[in-house]
Amino acid sequence: KALFVTAQPGAFALVTLQSDRIFFHRVVRLNSQATPFSFVMPASASPGAHLSIGFARGGGWESQSVYLRSIAPAQQLNIAISPEKNGYRPGQTATYKLKTTDGTGAPRQAEVSFGLVDKAIYSLAADETPDPLDFFYSGRADRVSTNWSQPQELDGGSYQRIEKPVTVRSRFEDTAYWNPAVQTGKDGTATLQIPLPDNLTTWRATARGVTFDTATGANTAELLVTKPLLVRLIAPRFWTQHDTIRVQVIVQNNTSVPQTLRVSLRGESAVINSTKNEEKGAQNGIVPANSSASFGWDVEAPLVSPTEKMSLTTTARGEGRGITEADSTDAMRLDFPVKAHGVRVQKIGGGVLTGTAKSATLDLSVPGAISNASRLEVSLSPSLAGPMLSALPELAQYPYGCTEQTLSRFVPAVVAAKTLRDLKQPLPASMKPLPKQVAAGLKILYAFQHTDGGWGWWPEDDSDPYMTGAVLYGLSLTQEAGYPVERQRVLRGIRATFTLFQQQGRRRAGEVTTIDPDTRAWMMLGYASAMRAFKIDRKKELNLPASDEYLEAVIGVQDRLSNYGLAALTLALTKAQHPQRGALLAKLESRVKRETLISGEGAWWENQIGDGGFTDSDIETTALALQAEIAQKPNSPLILPALRWLMLQREGATWRSTKDTSQAILALAAYLRTSRELSPDETLALSVNGQLVQTLRFGKGDIGGEAPLIKLEHLSQGAKIEISRVGAGAVYYSAKMTAYSPENLDQGAENGLKLERIYTIRDDKGVWKPVQGAIPDGALVRVDLRVTTSRAYQYLLLEDPIPSGFEFRPEDDALAQKPYFITDPNCECHKTQIDPPPGLEALPVTRRESRDDRAAFFLSLLPGKRRDSDSPRQFFLRYILRPEQAGTRVALPARIEAMYRPDINARSAQTRVEVAPQPGK
Repeated sequence: KALFVTAQPGAFALVTLQSDRIFFHRVVRLNSQATPFSFVMPASASPGAHLSIGFARGGGWESQSVYLRSIAPAQQLNIAISPEKNGYRPGQTATYKLKTTDGTGAPRQAEVSFGLVDKAIYSLAADETPDPLDFFYSGRADRVSTNWSQPQELDGGSYQRIEKPVTVRSRFEDTAYWNPAVQTGKDGTATLQIPLPDNLTTWRATARGVTFDTATGANTAELLVTKPLLVRLIAPRFWTQHDTIRVQVIVQNNTSVPQTLRVSLRGESAVINSTKNEEKGAQNGIVPANSSASFGWDVEAPLVSPTEKMSLTTTARGEGRGITEADSTDAMRLDFPVKAHGVRVQKIGGGVLTGTAKSATLDLSVPGAISNASRLEVSLSPSLAGPMLSALPELAQYPYGCTEQTLSRFVPAVVAAKTLRDLKQPLPASMKPLPKQVAAGLKILYAFQHTDGGWGWWPEDDSDPYMTGAVLYGLSLTQEAGYPVERQRVLRGIRATFTLFQQQGRRRAGEVTTIDPDTRAWMMLGYASAMRAFKIDRKKELNLPASDEYLEAVIGVQDRLSNYGLAALTLALTKAQHPQRGALLAKLESRVKRETLISGEGAWWENQIGDGGFTDSDIETTALALQAEIAQKPNSPLILPALRWLMLQREGATWRSTKDTSQAILALAAYLRTSRELSPDETLALSVNGQLVQTLRFGKGDIGGEAPLIKLEHLSQGAKIEISRVGAGAVYYSAKMTAYSPENLDQGAENGLKLERIYTIRDDKGVWKPVQGAIPDGALVRVDLRVTTSRAYQYLLLEDPIPSGFEFRPEDDALAQKPYFITDPNCECHKTQIDPPPGLEALPVTRRESRDDRAAFFLSLLPGKRRDSDSPRQFFLRYILRPEQAGTRVALPARIEAMYRPDINARSAQTRVEVAPQPGK
């Protein structure tokens, strides 16, 4: 290294070189000119050292320092990425050669991760992975943090067919290739053969490598995939029944001569309206050299079934001037989901056939429903293991991922798997990916954990006492099922539980709510479960006395507990083997409700309080009480009646919410571990609308298996179900009819809440006004959602479907939220206009997610009426959309509901939208 220092002539400087391995200094006399000072950085200084220079000046001492990075050649890994060709055609196989060398150019054997990703993805989210060389051999402070985010899913295409000789591009991918462990040989080389998707794009290859002795490096390279003549189909990602939208086909001519083309568009399950310049379904045109041209069709979407999609295929055929025949044609096809133009309606039913009962009937018809969009699901099982297992895929596929829903994705599954293993029953094929699901779920929960050790509903909000207890409970069950959990995460969570336990209240959405005894009881369930599962020493690991003062505090207020809190506390005492567990169970038994069901006597515990919160559920309360009953009194006469009632609450394969389903599965697993169900020997017949659909045979080998799920669609006559059986055993059955009603779409619906939606656009003066007539293509549209409530609710989801062909404009949302004032104090003829109107408050959103077809807003608390007012409370929320395609379409009604009490809900009216095309389109 060489250093040049300029200072007062004749001064002396002290030069110091220091790292964690060396200390070196020298006194230097400075000349009148810049003084060179040369030194050799010792190899032991790797990866660098701090160089300090100090000298006396004006009776004082001045100094400066700099970090000198020193990377030894042996620590540097160079990765060369060499495609065989600079460009490829879609669908071809690309050949890449990798070569790894050190800083001197000598070959090095290494392990390299290699990914080939559409470059456009990086315009949506930049690659923030640090350079491995800088990361491992940098002298800067470590500012790297680890975060989890649910990757956004981008739509592509699907496999299609078209007449020869035109090859249809249909396989569109965001990632063409990913291999985390490409091994280069002793010569430092490796060769990859990568079949390319049909995207016409620039692919970015990213390679990161490391050797056994931690030499590391990274590199990127780009590869263009294109054609001399190509087509692009511009259409919405989804459609709603009866939408009519202008679909554009862009033809790009990359040749040096004009091309005369014949461009066509055809569809399956789509209605394509002819244009005035069409000839036999196609349009003709000349595309200039190195230029593009647009062709348009009006396409209407009829309804297709839930399992089918509408497809569009466009083909361009040229005369081949200056290019081969194959290069003068191109075709691509895309598939689109089509939503039913109606409000979703669900009807459910279920029960148990035992003893002498030979048949059961259900009528789940929805009068006036759209026949094409209906779907009937019937589940039949000879064992409780069937309903337990059939609910797991539904939990895994739930579209959102808060802390509770992340827990519900994998915790019930690991408990069910352990139950089957304990009973020496084989695991079903659907459980094969369970280890990966657990690993992914734990990673999310670790990322969601706050700095204080607690968890909230989402990572963005504050630690929540209930959610912190729920995570501890779930992690404990995971540990007991044989999946290791990081111990320090649990210890931090327990400490956060004690901190939250001592608080009297919590602030959410600007409101202070008390931490009630029920919540404290639930926190103790998480705490007691963790102490047992992880065998935690209170004194050594938590620095706490031997007595459980927090647990005793909740026991002291047991008379103030609801059935939910009492069930949670009883289960907590059972896990802790507390001497008062029997007394609490007796108190819980005294609160049971009984009723006669179609399948026999039923028993349940009531706890619906109507706020949509965590404790607002008869189903979960009964499931918790049932677990406590089974754990303490496995032969209790209450168990079968409670199971019978619980099974009747199923809504198809699941229960009312993810949380209800999760606890119900845990209750079924607890029962299966302590019971021995009778071996079935029976034959079942399922008939729908008088026609035999399926015959099933259940024998001994079916105990412990998944419940067969029978799905039927296009039920134009409704759904009248009959189940009959011959033989001995039991049959647990449930059915769910999902249909769509076109009635009352222009009116909202209220059930504890009120929801309105207003579309506005700006006039020439910048004032937002309700939409009247067609919206200009590309104009900004403000969506105004208004919620009215008279009481407080917890944990709500507001879903707002957007019109097809509209895109979110988050960069303009600040414009949507900004109020404006129009006042003229000197002229009474001008009234003051205020936006939003007086009395409206901003909706307290905890989290927002933008999906292809909807915006989703999560609210941990929706405040109710103020204490000093009897008037309902009104809230507003605004965001910006931009129409991308001309045509007429509809935005289906927006809906708000309590996530754990979906019967508390409201919906808006539908919104019809027309978008005018831009001139020339």
